[in-house]
Order: sequence, then C-alpha cells, then structure tokens
Amino acid sequence: MQTPLGRLEQNVLNLVQQHRNLSELNEALAEQNERLRDEMMRTHAELVELQRKYKRLQSAYTLSGNTEQRNQAKRQITKLIDSIDKALAELRPLD
Repeated sequence: MQTPLGRLEQNVLNLVQQHRNLSELNEALAEQNERLRDEMMRTHAELVELQRKYKRLQSAYTLSGNTEQRNQAKRQITKLIDSIDKALAELRPLD
C-alpha cells in the first residue's frame, strides 16, 4: 500500500510525463501546421496563375470566334479602356 506522499509523488511524475508528451505533440503539430501553411500558399499562388492563364485563354478564344463575337469583344475592350481613361483623368491634379 502506498503512502499519501508516495501517491502524490506518483501523480506528480505522471503529470510531468503527460506534460512532456503534450509538449512533444504540440511541437509536432506546430511543425505540421507550418508545412501545411507553406503548401497552402504555394497552392494559392498556383491557383492565381491558373486563373490568369484561363482568362487569357478565354480572351483568345473569344477573339478567335466569329465576327460578331470579335466585334462584341472589341466593344467591351473599348468600353474598358474608356473607363480607365476617365478614371485616370479624375486622378490627375487640376492645373
């Protein structure tokens, strides 16, 4: 039969071991989290690049379509350029 002091010592040793185990687990999870964050950032960069490529392909496809599609695309591009010109004009300081 263990004395109260012996049980207390055993409980303290058990708690110290649990703390070590949890600390190791925490460290391993922190490393895994960092690896997953890096992977997510790389994947996000890939996604952004793929979206750019898709938009370029979509534009090329539209411009290579029939005459009406080309004309519509040209009109949209012209409207976009006009909007940009107007926005730039508003940004210029008044003389």
